[in-house]
Amino acid sequence: LWEVMDVYIPTAANISLEDFWDGWFAPAINNGFLAEMQSTFGALTCDFFADAHEGDGTAGTASIISANGVPQLHSFYAAGDADFARFTSPAPGSPFILETGSLFGDANTTLSVIDQNGTTVLATNDNRSAFDESSLLQWTAPAAGNYYARLMHAADLGVYGTYNLRVIQGAPSGIAWTDVANAAGVASTRPGRGGAWGDFNGDGLPDLYATNASGNAWELYRNNGGGTFTEVAVAAGVTGNGSTGEQAVWGDYDNDGDADLAVAVIGTNILYRNNGNSTFTNVAAAAGVATAGWTSSSARSTTTTSSIATTATGRSPTWRPRPALAARVKTRSAASGPTMTSTTTPTSSSTTTVRPIASSRTTATARSPR
Repeated sequence: LWEVMDVYIPTAANISLEDFWDGWFAPAINNGFLAEMQSTFGALTCDFFADAHEGDGTAGTASIISANGVPQLHSFYAAGDADFARFTSPAPGSPFILETGSLFGDANTTLSVIDQNGTTVLATNDNRSAFDESSLLQWTAPAAGNYYARLMHAADLGVYGTYNLRVIQGAPSGIAWTDVANAAGVASTRPGRGGAWGDFNGDGLPDLYATNASGNAWELYRNNGGGTFTEVAVAAGVTGNGSTGEQAVWGDYDNDGDADLAVAVIGTNILYRNNGNSTFTNVAAAAGVATAGWTSSSARSTTTTSSIATTATGRSPTWRPRPALAARVKTRSAASGPTMTSTTTPTSSSTTTVRPIASSRTTATARSPR
């Protein structure tokens, strides 16, 4: 232990479990006890050691993955690691879906399809959406034969993490997803944290609220109808004032018929009361809900009453205007990206029918903190 602390750790810019792991087994130190260290880290869900498919860092050493939709667990180990998985196209024109999910430990995938020679990139995807760091490709094979899925850790190659990869032969049965964020006017480069849908102006259309990391204004996208939105957070008075917002939830806490907005914040939570004219006032202190700490939130509403809950550090206050309605608290998932389970149904044509997989985030707009 002292060798690691004295010799290896001082060379690391940011000390982490990954640095400790690399230092423990660095050639100059090599303390041994690999199985014991893996068992200890595994018991703590710290999957920073090589996965069962290593080394699969080249096309020549690629693991084999069946195109049946069954998830295959991989880890990025060590820093800068790339993973290759080989799959087979039975005929020209065969459609495939390739995706990653269940991202854990700060994994952030870039997924590419590599041709049969193992070198030429045929298709690539970094983030599934502006709010989701998992990857998704729908791709058609130009010929029969073996192809490769290559996974690389996007941007910060010094960070480790685990993810699931799955390959599906066949197109979705009547279901297709297209990223329309730019066309809809909701694409944002700000570091997103959470979000919620609600009708804040009573026009019957769902509006979108997005919270962001500290120093970045939060966003309220008013639904214009026709599939487009206008960002109105400044005019509405719901920018968050530079706070780091986590989850948000809509609900009518004062039973006046307008949608109010509660936001769990790293700091002091916020309750925006709807003034009825498309503007809001923060009344958290007056309402007695300006607590500290955060987690995800949820709400239940009827036509006359609603209940809002959030969790503060050390206790779980419930913001409830009516005692008859129970509040629910939903915790964050440890993993990000779609939760990978085997949910495919083989068809008689040997292709696969795909069902949607629910995201492990509370909303489609939540983004894992980096």
